[in-house]
Amino acid sequence: MDSEKIKAGVRPAEWYEKENQEINVKLDRVFTGTERICAWGMIALGYGLFRACPVYEYPLGGMLLLWALFGLTLFTLTKNGHPVRGMALAVCLSALPVSLSLFFSDNAMIQTAAFLYGMAAYAYTVYAACGNTLEEGLSDLLPMDLLRAVFVLPFSAFGSLLQAVGGGGIWKKSGKILLRVFGGLSLAMLPTLLAVSLLSYDSKFRSSMNDLVSLNLGDLFGHLLDLGLGLLLALYLFGLYTSATEKRCAALLTAAGCRDVAGRMHSFSPVTICSSACPVLFIYGVFFFSQWENYVSAFRGTLPENILYSEYAREGFFELCAVSFLNLVLLTATGMFTRRSDTGTNRAHPAVRVLHVLLAVCTLVLIATAVSKMFLYIEAYGLTPKRVYATWFMAVLTLVFVLVIVKQFVPRLRLIALSMAVCVGMFALLGLSDVEGQIAAYNVDRYLAGTLEEPDFAGLGDSAVPEKIRGGLYHPVHPALAQSHTEDWENSNPFTLTLPELRAKTAVETWEANR
Repeated sequence: MDSEKIKAGVRPAEWYEKENQEINVKLDRVFTGTERICAWGMIALGYGLFRACPVYEYPLGGMLLLWALFGLTLFTLTKNGHPVRGMALAVCLSALPVSLSLFFSDNAMIQTAAFLYGMAAYAYTVYAACGNTLEEGLSDLLPMDLLRAVFVLPFSAFGSLLQAVGGGGIWKKSGKILLRVFGGLSLAMLPTLLAVSLLSYDSKFRSSMNDLVSLNLGDLFGHLLDLGLGLLLALYLFGLYTSATEKRCAALLTAAGCRDVAGRMHSFSPVTICSSACPVLFIYGVFFFSQWENYVSAFRGTLPENILYSEYAREGFFELCAVSFLNLVLLTATGMFTRRSDTGTNRAHPAVRVLHVLLAVCTLVLIATAVSKMFLYIEAYGLTPKRVYATWFMAVLTLVFVLVIVKQFVPRLRLIALSMAVCVGMFALLGLSDVEGQIAAYNVDRYLAGTLEEPDFAGLGDSAVPEKIRGGLYHPVHPALAQSHTEDWENSNPFTLTLPELRAKTAVETWEANR
């Protein structure tokens, strides 16, 4: 074959270069009609998502846009031969109750966290539905899968959106020009602002600039900014879709590579690890012995002598929380760096398993002590959001450490994946329970029963309004205050609506009718 090419007058270097170019030629992907609609929809949704930011100000809008993004992408995946099953379906369904927290809760922190989880769950759903997971089913490599889905695949095909919405080489070229223009305008913002600042010494120039500002260009600039950011988000989202369906980056962060790195980290002897943990266990023993009367009295529901409730509950509470988290780090480190047994099962050495059980049990005792102290504090002064969130965090740690103990006896248990599932489930429970409303109801019940002198409604927002009315604690300073509050609700953007706001509005209207 080579001799024929040489006889034909083709020199070896030339035909090698020609063949090499033919090998590297990659045909542009042809997108289906559904995928093109999806691409345009992502542009619109990207713009809407940035208009809804910060999401705690437009919770209903953020939730509906998130659901629309899920629905549009799942429909496109199904139509193009990628049905959502297995772990992809499980994670997708988990996003539903968590995203409902945007509507059910009136807490900005919970709403923001729920939205961020919804976006992360979306990325993993698209990634897993196309068969990109490192391992099938519930795997401890789930964090690595999430890392690939969020930070790797979207940028592998970041510009595929431009080809999908235009469908041709002309748009591909014009898309590059538009991106360059957008980049140039972005670079020009700083020198432009600096020039305006320097030239503002002239009164006529200042007057001209004031006339421009008076044209209400701020709203126009805001819309253009959101459109630009929305386009970047759409490029990210559609890049994730394209990379996932094409199974790009399959050689990056493979399961075998992760297992190999984990195996290399198991370099310390079990004797060394156990010896390093003995001083910590000794300190815990001294602590339990020296503080037995003060710290364990909480289990009996009694207060030590010569100490106040507030002092007793606060003293050491956050330190106990920090120690519990420190133990979680110690357990993770000893599990990662300890040499495995020689049985071929990759199971930890028996001494290390005993160490893990002892650390977990000590942590559970510390958590129980901290929670008991908090219950005494709540019994004396009622509930507040901070007290509830601290108790919730300790409950999550308790479940995780229980799983750690079970792992020592059931080596097949997927500890990392199950711990993540526990955190998601507990967060969904927190978000859907209307924490602020439950806090207000508890404080009002205690107030009406005569066991709480002054209920604390700080930071509870609209969730506390119905309970204030029920307890006879809703007393507007001015007769028109409640009416103005109702008018504010009526004039608000419908996308800012939440369930606590609806309940508060109904309660105020009933109160006005009956007073």
